[in-house]
Amino acid sequence: MPGRTLPTLPQADVAAHNSEKSCYVTVGTKVYDITGFLDSHPGGSELILEYAGRDVKEAMEDEISHTHSESAWEMLDEHLIGFVATEKVMEAVKESSDPFAVLPMEPTKQGMNELKQTNTGAAEEVTARQNAKMAGKEAETSDKAVYSTTGMSSAEDLSNETDPTSDYKRHKFLDLNKPLLMQVWFGGFSKKFYLEQVHRPRHYKGGESAPLFGNFLEPLSKTPWWAVPTIWVPAVAYGTFLASQHLSPLPLASYWMTGLAIWTLVEYVMHRCLFHLDTYLPDNRVALTLHFLLHGIHHYLPMDRLRLVMPPTLFVALAMPFWKLAHAVFYWDWYIAVAVFCGGIFGYICYDLTHYFLHHKNLPSYYRELKKYHLQHHFMDYENGFGVTSRFWDRVFGTELAPPPMPKLSHEEEAQIGEEKEVRKEDQDRINRFSRLHSREKSVEEELKVKEKEKEDLEEISSELELADADDKVPIGDSFFSLPVSEVQELLSQSVERINSDVSALEEKLTEFREEMQGLKAALYGRFGRSINLEA
Repeated sequence: MPGRTLPTLPQADVAAHNSEKSCYVTVGTKVYDITGFLDSHPGGSELILEYAGRDVKEAMEDEISHTHSESAWEMLDEHLIGFVATEKVMEAVKESSDPFAVLPMEPTKQGMNELKQTNTGAAEEVTARQNAKMAGKEAETSDKAVYSTTGMSSAEDLSNETDPTSDYKRHKFLDLNKPLLMQVWFGGFSKKFYLEQVHRPRHYKGGESAPLFGNFLEPLSKTPWWAVPTIWVPAVAYGTFLASQHLSPLPLASYWMTGLAIWTLVEYVMHRCLFHLDTYLPDNRVALTLHFLLHGIHHYLPMDRLRLVMPPTLFVALAMPFWKLAHAVFYWDWYIAVAVFCGGIFGYICYDLTHYFLHHKNLPSYYRELKKYHLQHHFMDYENGFGVTSRFWDRVFGTELAPPPMPKLSHEEEAQIGEEKEVRKEDQDRINRFSRLHSREKSVEEELKVKEKEKEDLEEISSELELADADDKVPIGDSFFSLPVSEVQELLSQSVERINSDVSALEEKLTEFREEMQGLKAALYGRFGRSINLEA
């Protein structure tokens, strides 16, 4: 939840709101005003009024009466009005070396560490809502899997309209109808809360741009896709022309393609190590605001048509270091550096256009697969799948996304499995690991086939030599060498032994892969049942 944006209320005040006219309830240290919800409660207002002014977590988790669904908990979140310092928290504050890190609520990261060290149970009360036990809204209302990191189940969800008012009431993050940048700057959000929210995509008015600055700077944040080739193709053409005046066609093409190849790696590294610097992002408003401007807004509003390609001013700022780097690396010839740089800029143009088309255009078959892959990065797992124009570097660095599972269990199957259908982070990690192992398994199987064929050919030659005379010439390639049959047979025997050793090593590797895959299958089938197919 947002840190230090809501008031901390006295415990006595919370307890005093215990009637139909004003009804507060708590979950740990969080306070909710549910006065307006009393008449809408399916079980009637009386059930709630029994707990008015008190903690309702145990009642909402009670399996005998009714374990509340995730939807019910989320409805409760819409009524959050502040925090309360419970007795356990106050006891912990007395023992704390830095009470101002705990109060006013909610505690900072240091404050949470202080609460944990006191061992009074205060830390558990602060995280009570976060750790609430629930039935799972999908188990009651939907057959779709929901990924815990994004709150979505498929690429189609990226285009589901967001109601700005209800979204703000529910998540207490950003109001899409107001300028976003200042809300991030003044929001007082913790890094954890900010990253959780910014990676849960919203969709604003059919793909329109939500206000970012709310002033004369607004147009600078919007760039139509056609601006990229219009501005940068002439620049690339001119640079290539300059280089061609001093380089012959073959070297020019070689250096230009070198720049293009380098760009593919730059694309991956920038996306993974700059745009998704999430873990190493400092926990302060300057860092969070810069992150939001650079890439966070794209994950927050991924279908915004005018904020999908890079604004020219931002591109110039990011391109200048690469211009300097190209001339530093290829210092001996200015024109070679220009050729390499132009190839890299052309790669950027292809990247930005590809990125836009993956979000908003119908594409040929190869690009349709790439589109599915990239949209998975948005709705399923933003911590993997950093390649946009290809998956090559994802495969090299082990960040390739696996195909998404499609859990579609009946309520009876869900009850039998005893798990929610939410695809958790550990589930996705297992799916990705299984996909990589499956790919390696196929590769090793192909290697084994080649080795078996080599062995078969050598054994056939060896059989023929057994029928040959000692003085026969043995053909090797297009030449004939006079070697005794015994020496040739010894060479063949050594080759067969080498191949047998290679085959044993490959079979051992294959066994290891299959054993790990079997364990992953057991875990995933145990969670998702027949709804996930790992046999393809």
